[in-house]
Amino acid sequence: MLEELKAKLLSIINEYKQVSVAKNNEFKNAPPSQTPPAAAVSAPAAKTISASVGENGKNNPEDVKLVKTLLNKFGAKLDPNNPAVGPSTIAAIKKFQQEKTGISAPNGSISPSDNTWKALNGAGTTTPANNTTTPPANNTTPSQTISDSVGDKGKNKPEDVKLVKTLLNRFGAKLDPNIPAVGPSTIAAIKKFQQEKAGMSNPDSLISPNGRTWAALNGTGTTNTTNPPNNNPPNNNTTPPPPANGKEQTLGGADDATEQKLQEFMQNMSDIQVQINPGQNPPQIIGVRPPYHINAGKSAEKARAARAGNTKVANIISQIGLGGAAGDGKATPEQMKKFLEECIKQNLIPAGERTSKGMRDFLDKFGVSTDCSGLALQGINFLNDGDMQRDSSDVVGIMNTAMIRDEAAKRNGKFTNVSSPNALKAGDMMNLNNGDVYHVRLLIDVDKMPDGSIEFTTVESTGANISNQGDGVGQRRWKFPNPAKFEGLLIQRNGAFVAASADDRKYPYVRHTSQQ
Repeated sequence: MLEELKAKLLSIINEYKQVSVAKNNEFKNAPPSQTPPAAAVSAPAAKTISASVGENGKNNPEDVKLVKTLLNKFGAKLDPNNPAVGPSTIAAIKKFQQEKTGISAPNGSISPSDNTWKALNGAGTTTPANNTTTPPANNTTPSQTISDSVGDKGKNKPEDVKLVKTLLNRFGAKLDPNIPAVGPSTIAAIKKFQQEKAGMSNPDSLISPNGRTWAALNGTGTTNTTNPPNNNPPNNNTTPPPPANGKEQTLGGADDATEQKLQEFMQNMSDIQVQINPGQNPPQIIGVRPPYHINAGKSAEKARAARAGNTKVANIISQIGLGGAAGDGKATPEQMKKFLEECIKQNLIPAGERTSKGMRDFLDKFGVSTDCSGLALQGINFLNDGDMQRDSSDVVGIMNTAMIRDEAAKRNGKFTNVSSPNALKAGDMMNLNNGDVYHVRLLIDVDKMPDGSIEFTTVESTGANISNQGDGVGQRRWKFPNPAKFEGLLIQRNGAFVAASADDRKYPYVRHTSQQ
């Protein structure tokens, strides 16, 4: 009996051992867990850039987006959805080079294998610091509200525009929420929604925070309790206010690649980024809007006298290639930047005058700026080669306003006349040479409005007051009521369109052959 019990016990022990071994082998051979412990999670493999990004870089769009995303992790405030490189991006690269890589003379450029890229990409991930991702447009839950009006002549704040576009796409629109501008496509989509979904027989293409259209679009009728909207009715004739980041935006928006590129050009020309504390960290950057200057008349005489009275300044002007009549009134943003920063290094600009206005006055005194043709032709070159330099890649060289008009009139292969307002596009020019008035403006945005009219924005350098700082680089908004004829030109003043001056109505519209 005892022996029988021992045998059964031994059998149970052996069975237990076999089961234990089998379970252990099963555990060893099992596939890895779908959710590994947190400590075992590794960052996704880092992306890389295919070519240089920054000042004078190749600036491939995907590379630019990646660089901006990574720079934002170090405190920059750039828009990764904008695949363009402007002064803000270059300044952010230089700041990163100085503060994070120890480069004493930053060049504002990042190459795939250089130390700047290695330092920038060192985290091994392109995920933003807060580890949040933007959900696809069609999965957006309308839990937000707009802070102000969006649409035809609305305030059109970027975040409001993005939200409205996202919601309109849920109803069949095909808008890009990453473009924070309102153009004809957005206005048409709002109008269509008002007619088909909001039951409006007279749609106005405008969405207000507490209006009928927003309630229908958002589905919840929610209001912003944190930042309540202005209870006053929207003023449909209000010019959009300057954006919060201080960067001037194109009046009317920028709806395609050409218009976005020209918006970047305008920002480069109207906001020269100058470091006022050379060799120090962190760099102090101040934006300067260039004054107007022309290479003839009293303006040129004053500049020549000022240069003659200060040989150090005159030498700097010569060093950056702005000496003589060919250089007067044709300065590039980089030349103006170099001029100001070199004068600061040599203490030619007192510390108390290293302000936006003080440096603007300094440019004005010595005639280092740009005139109307200098600006417009730089814009054409920028559309073609993508840089603000004056070099062999330019399709058009230095010429004055009269020469542009003569080229257009002679039809010699450089400029042609535009046939009607309906044919206008960004990159065209308003050019007048009637013996008394010589001036040229560059079109940077053209919109075909729901009522059939044509609205457009120009950027120019003018001796007239174009901003609260007076003359210089600025923009204007225009309108042709009849898209078939260059008649009845209107100009936007204080948010409302009024009749343009007799001289403004005389302008022919021309196009460089590179833009045909």
